[in-house]
Amino acid sequence: MRISKMEQETVITFNRLEGFAEVYTFEPTLKNKLNKLSDINDDITIKVKDNGIGGATYIIPKKLVSIRKPICKRQAK
Repeated sequence: MRISKMEQETVITFNRLEGFAEVYTFEPTLKNKLNKLSDINDDITIKVKDNGIGGATYIIPKKLVSIRKPICKRQAK
């Protein structure tokens, strides 16, 4: 089965109670980073499953999820 690039999404979910986040992604760069983290320390990342069509689900500590300020500011027009 083949899916379009539009359908190849990344979804990160977590709740306020638990200390972990679930990451479902097709993004090769993100999957490589999560796999490398898992190789270094099993406590950091756990690969839960591969969906067989390019996507994978990981469990990571919630503290690894962050939103950062952009490096440069956009100029107002």
